[in-house]
Formats: sequence, C-alpha cells, structure tokens
Amino acid sequence: TDQIEEQAAAYIARIDKMGGALRAVEEGFIQREIQDAAYRTQRDIESGDQIVVGVNRYQTDE
Repeated sequence: TDQIEEQAAAYIARIDKMGGALRAVEEGFIQREIQDAAYRTQRDIESGDQIVVGVNRYQTDE
C-alpha cells in the first residue's frame, strides 16, 4: 500500500506541476491518460493477458 500511495502522490504532484486539474484538462492531459489506459486495457484483453468472462473466455454460442 505504501507503493500505491507513493505512486498516487507522484501522479498528483505531476498534475499540480501542470497548474492543477483544470489546466491538465485544458491541455488534454486527462484525455490522453484516459485514451492510453483504454488502449492498454483493450490490448491486454485481445492478447489474453486480461481475462473478461464472455468476451475472451467462456463465451456462449447464441
């Protein structure tokens, strides 16, 4: 949990360094972070690294 706390604090500091959350939104930082996370999740699902029941495992024939 200490590691998660440190990572969260570093992330918040990064946003603060940009000028705060509003500035991060205005500069597109938040949107890029969301897009990157969505891309990584989709890639992991398609590769089988992340299991989603009914999507890439245990699908039913209907």
